[in-house]
Amino acid sequence: LLHVHGKQDEFVGFEHAMAYEEACKMNHNARFLSLPNSNHDFSNETERKIAAEETCLWFQQTLT
Repeated sequence: LLHVHGKQDEFVGFEHAMAYEEACKMNHNARFLSLPNSNHDFSNETERKIAAEETCLWFQQTLT
């Protein structure tokens, strides 16, 4: 499980993301990526690229 969340998300609060992350700690394959300057749409270009790169890396590591 890869969970990517922007701290500036105006629709899903960061506290919800942290609760979800806490619930997933038993899953050793889970990864949480917090992006401090991103909102719900990942409109911060730099962090959108980070999210895309981390997602590709996660798929490569998980599906192979």
